[in-house]
Amino acid sequence: TLEPHASSGDDPIVHTGFEFVFCLQGRMTYRVEDHSYVLEPGDSLLFESYLPHRWQNVDTQTSRAILVFCPTVFVVTVMQSW
Repeated sequence: TLEPHASSGDDPIVHTGFEFVFCLQGRMTYRVEDHSYVLEPGDSLLFESYLPHRWQNVDTQTSRAILVFCPTVFVVTVMQSW
């Protein structure tokens, strides 16, 4: 749950693995490297988390999203088993 205009801050976030975001309510912006993505209910985004990223609730109402973090080791193992 993100309060109106809440954000991850001015500094980009960087970590290993993959990040999946699914917007449930409201409107939020994800900035991944030099690209901005506006997510509205039903929209999703998947990206490699080593890319500098930030987020912000750009709505005047509360936003809600589901975030799933997946370690790189898990993805490599699954891909090798296919």
